[in-house]
Amino acid sequence: MNKQEFLASLSRALTGKVDAGKAAETVNYYSDYIDKQIRMGRSEAEVLEELGDPRLLVRTMVTAQGSEDEFQGRGNSGAGYTYAEDDSDRNAEHTSRGVNVNFNGRNHYTPLWLALVVLLLIVVLIFAIVGSILSLLAPILVPLLLVMGIVWLIRNYR
Repeated sequence: MNKQEFLASLSRALTGKVDAGKAAETVNYYSDYIDKQIRMGRSEAEVLEELGDPRLLVRTMVTAQGSEDEFQGRGNSGAGYTYAEDDSDRNAEHTSRGVNVNFNGRNHYTPLWLALVVLLLIVVLIFAIVGSILSLLAPILVPLLLVMGIVWLIRNYR
């Protein structure tokens, strides 16, 4: 099987399972993926062997999409497929609904709101730690700064 046969089989397998736009997006994704792998020095046959049977890919995508929709409570809207074009974005890919992060070769989907809440909590924790340190040092620093300010005023007044 060559790339064109793979993509045609993938397109046929997607027909009726997902809407036409999602099918075209998926075919384009795999076409780009195969091209990139070939540019990286792999053979077309090796890449296609790694991908496996297009019908199995579609069955896995549809099953996974159904599970994700049930978990997220989204009906049939579905999430988009993302593909990092260069290696700099390999560990974190952003979608409109969340962030896909790759840890130890496993992708983890984190909803965007959850990522923002965690980031906010980290910022609050940092401010709390800095505030605690300053409140402990304030009884020492405030009088010291006042004395230094008075000494500076006296020296500059003369």
